[in-house]
This record gives sequence, C-alpha cells and structure tokens, in this order.
Amino acid sequence: MEEARRCEVATVRGLRQGDWAVELERVCLLSDREEQVFRLLGDGHSNRAISLRLNVTERTVKAHVAQILEKLRVESRLQAGIVSYAHRVLNESPAPCFCGFGRDGDRRSGR
Repeated sequence: MEEARRCEVATVRGLRQGDWAVELERVCLLSDREEQVFRLLGDGHSNRAISLRLNVTERTVKAHVAQILEKLRVESRLQAGIVSYAHRVLNESPAPCFCGFGRDGDRRSGR
C-alpha cells in the first residue's frame, strides 16, 4: 500500500504536468534507506550532513546517492534534489479534508 502511495503523481499549482513526471514515477523504485537519503537531498543536505543524521559513513551515503541517480535516471544530485522537492510538494501538501477528520485521523473540534 505504501509503495503505491509513493508512486502516485499528481499535478499541483507551480508544477506543470510533465515536469519531472518520469523521474517522479520512478521514486517508488527507491529502497526505504534510499528514500531517506532522497528526502535529505531535497532539503539540500551534504553527504556529510546526511551521514551524520543517518549514522552511516559518507561512503555509504555516496553509494545511496549513486543508486538514487541511477534509479531516477538523473545526471546529478541537483536534479535528484529537484525531483525530491517536487515529490514532497506533490505528495505531502495538505489536502482539503471534507470528512470532519484531520490528517492524523482525529476529529476536528470547533464545529
């Protein structure tokens, strides 16, 4: 289920349909650890900062970055970072909720 959610590509204001669409569809190919590195790339973190945050060596981070570039079929960590940012915008933007529940499933107060 989680993998299917990660693979969905939507259109949001500010991103034209087709901008990075192929790369965004390939995000679901990333392992859990690669996805963690991918998110941190999107935040602009260096390999060193990522290694400290994930408690792994820089060499391990470089290996994950190489795998991310290959799986997304992008040429640079900058492109991977752009795809990561677009993925976050498309998949983590708060969606309007009309069911009376918040994003965490709790009943909203103030009705």
